[in-house]
Amino acid sequence: MYRSITRCAAGLSTLTLGSAAFAVVVDGSRVADGYGGAVAVQHVSTGFGDNLSELNAGFMRIENDRLYLMFTGNLENVWNRLEIFVDSTPGGMNEVNRPGSVYDRFTFDEGFEPDYILECISGPDTFVFYYTHFDSDITSGSDSYRDVFAGQEQGAVQTEPGANFGYSFDIAFDNSNTAGVLGGNAGATSELALSAITGIEVGIPLEAIGNPEGSFKLSVMINGANGNFLSNQFLGSLEGPQANLGSDGEGNLYQTLGLIDMNDFEGEQFFTFDPDRLIMDVNNDGFIGLSDLDLILANWNRNSLPADPAADLNGDGYIGLEDLDQILSNWNAGAYTGPGIAIPEPVAGLFFLLGLPCLTRRLKH
Repeated sequence: MYRSITRCAAGLSTLTLGSAAFAVVVDGSRVADGYGGAVAVQHVSTGFGDNLSELNAGFMRIENDRLYLMFTGNLENVWNRLEIFVDSTPGGMNEVNRPGSVYDRFTFDEGFEPDYILECISGPDTFVFYYTHFDSDITSGSDSYRDVFAGQEQGAVQTEPGANFGYSFDIAFDNSNTAGVLGGNAGATSELALSAITGIEVGIPLEAIGNPEGSFKLSVMINGANGNFLSNQFLGSLEGPQANLGSDGEGNLYQTLGLIDMNDFEGEQFFTFDPDRLIMDVNNDGFIGLSDLDLILANWNRNSLPADPAADLNGDGYIGLEDLDQILSNWNAGAYTGPGIAIPEPVAGLFFLLGLPCLTRRLKH
């Protein structure tokens, strides 16, 4: 199957491999940012309105001592909020103890004890960002960044340092998404969720989440205007069919979320991020090699639907040269003990340029 590819590559074995990794540009799009595969994917249609407030997939990357988060989807400008809980240091609260807060007595899934919360709130002609130390003292440990886009609902900016903690955040919002999951309560496919490429993107100083060592956890959810009515959009995802949780898990409206225990719902509504993960490991086998290359070639020259969206490594909705470049630039990363064919490490662009006839023959078979 790979004979033609290896013959093309053999002539380039003396070339030095150049890095094709993308630098993150916080602009509200995951295109060309080098996030690689999604770390969490939505499984439920949105009960807050198709392309109004939906949370399709999460992408993460650490670069230059900053954690970059990209959540594709939409957030309606009726003061709906995207809430990002981070469990990155010892301690935290599984059952929330914040008297006076709508979250008081809210219980996260077992194994998740958040230390910080980041909130993105979309209102008419404004966008608000909050950074909070999630402890029992509701009156302290917070910085607010109001009207971050200067009278606009969307944009991209690096904030001024916060008044209390002094952290500056990169924040971008692109609310133009028309792809992703549909409206309703039914289950949703990963293919639909991964078709979205725009949404909310945040760059966070690692110091602002305690300089975590190794992997850490996040729970992300869309909440209503007053913070007391949860949608059905979570990452890690709920399982469909699933209606909006509301204030009590059953869709009713109260002044508190303290009646909700996330352990009552199937699965874990949080996910783990490993900073050492191989972001170009398309098939998640811990190694970047032939099986990853095969997925790229099998979907060559196709838009991400109906092709496998996992092959769209740069997130531009198209599977082509830049995706191939990423695989080749990370070739043989990881640990692999099974059989395989070692392809010499060429410069990705020259590999394609010189090997185009061979690659074309491979695609025809």
